[in-house]
Amino acid sequence: MKIYKHTPLNLIRVNINKRGEEAMYLNLIEATLDGAIEAVKDIITSQNLNPFQEGCSTRLDFRECVGGINGQSKSISFKGLSVKETYVLLNNVIKNI
Repeated sequence: MKIYKHTPLNLIRVNINKRGEEAMYLNLIEATLDGAIEAVKDIITSQNLNPFQEGCSTRLDFRECVGGINGQSKSISFKGLSVKETYVLLNNVIKNI
């Protein structure tokens, strides 16, 4: 028998938004805020998107969460993928890491 000792969970919450589309979310563990942003930038850059795309930007908001308490927040944006395409891309690549 052991005594339960609660340890706060460290998450990076990723909110994927684009005007006119429904938002989608990812929760990342074992990552820092800056590390998660750099990894996502690398994944999106590897898609060789046209930098002169027309239309609205897709925005990714990253927020630290330690034990249910929100921390620092940063965001990035780009053009060329929908919310769902971005979610599927990130989900597939991160699963295989």
